[in-house]
Amino acid sequence: MRKILILLAIFVINISLILFSWHSYREFRRVEGVFVDLLEQAEKYKKEKRFRRVEEIYRRILIEKPGYVEVKLGLAHVLRWIEKYDEAIAVYQEILRMQPTNTNILYHLGRVYIWEKEYDLAKKCFESILEIKSDDLPAHFQLARVNLVKKNYGEVVNHYQKITMHPSGVTKFLLKYGVGYKWKEEYLEALLRLGEVHLLRKEYREAINNLREFIDIHSKDEMPYFLLAKAYDENKQYDKATGIYEELLEKYPDNMDIKAHLAMVYGWVKNFKKSMKLFQEVIEKAPYHLEAQLGLARVYKWQGLMNQSFQILRKVALEYPQNQEVIEEYSDVKEKMK
Repeated sequence: MRKILILLAIFVINISLILFSWHSYREFRRVEGVFVDLLEQAEKYKKEKRFRRVEEIYRRILIEKPGYVEVKLGLAHVLRWIEKYDEAIAVYQEILRMQPTNTNILYHLGRVYIWEKEYDLAKKCFESILEIKSDDLPAHFQLARVNLVKKNYGEVVNHYQKITMHPSGVTKFLLKYGVGYKWKEEYLEALLRLGEVHLLRKEYREAINNLREFIDIHSKDEMPYFLLAKAYDENKQYDKATGIYEELLEKYPDNMDIKAHLAMVYGWVKNFKKSMKLFQEVIEKAPYHLEAQLGLARVYKWQGLMNQSFQILRKVALEYPQNQEVIEEYSDVKEKMK
């Protein structure tokens, strides 16, 4: 009898467990079904760019299921899209506490910090990614951008070169014709920014190489040509600089910066007549163009026409009293007139 009672008790317990499990399963299916419907609705609103409605749905799901990481991540993204950056940061940080080595979260958090101009915090996020995955190109790319803002030019070069020198089998042909390389835009930005930074650091050979490669791949933009001409100009390769400036001026005749730089090159090679003509054209169109005024004053000085140079510099010194270049030129001409 006792044995029968034990067996009966076990049977009742098993039946209870089965019923409980079935009830739990049905409840789970019910809740999951509600979530599926809500998530489908959220996707629909996303496509319609109704992001505040998406935010409402995600928050509603997280009230019932606060540990739903995928929804939490979706909420963080939506908060970023609608520029609620502080809230987005808080949600990303919450997920990161649960998944501290999730490079995707670190990357998105770093991007939000950039938009908030919290560059040191952004830098930490991207550096944390590289500690986990040293060849992560998106992290190198963002670190290059952050360091460019911070004027850490050595780091800019280091991180951009991780992209331009990455062993991914990329060929110039693929880049030039846009076939099969998803990093084309980032690669081009890296080349252009490297050219700019090398130019700032007076590393002319490197600047010229980067800018010429950029132009070889993507020859449509004005800026790389202008920077290349400037690199040749500062490196005293005046013939090459003149050729590029003249071509640019044909395409952009109203660009006073190009005209002023070309005028300066003519000044360097002692073609004073052409130089003065171009500087005067710039000043006529843009009376406060500093480079044109300084350049014309220098060309007068180089010809020994100190009075004309002095007249220009006296006016420029009133317009730009704190400019060190103006102060030095003005002092030099005054000294020579004694």
